[in-house]
Amino acid sequence: VFFFNDTATTEIYTEQIVGSVRCVQETDTNRALCYLKLNQFEKALVDAQKSLKINPKWIKGYFIEGEAYKGLKDYAEAATSYFQTYSKDTSNTEAKNKMDACVKIIRSQPVSYTHLTLPTIYSVQISVVAVSLKKK
Repeated sequence: VFFFNDTATTEIYTEQIVGSVRCVQETDTNRALCYLKLNQFEKALVDAQKSLKINPKWIKGYFIEGEAYKGLKDYAEAATSYFQTYSKDTSNTEAKNKMDACVKIIRSQPVSYTHLTLPTIYSVQISVVAVSLKKK
């Protein structure tokens, strides 16, 4: 049994990535989870994005990317990543709730920050409404 909160597990996943081309997206996202638990958000983001380059439809990659951005306090990018997760799986209420929480944080920011990020958030919210309407 592996635990996602220690350096040894991170090293095991690193060895798997180096030693095997197959299953790289899963190994990258598993190592990204380790980095998240170690609060190494930049490294988690890099691995999540690598997994998405391999498979742009990889839902787990988008969710972990969102978690990494949230850890870095980049709430606009986090909301976008959570939206990508939710748009690919509308039953994923955790992604939607986290996206909504990011939007709420952004709206509570000073005007200068909000001004820079609101267009992204509005487009995310409009897209969520569109996905919800398609589902009905």
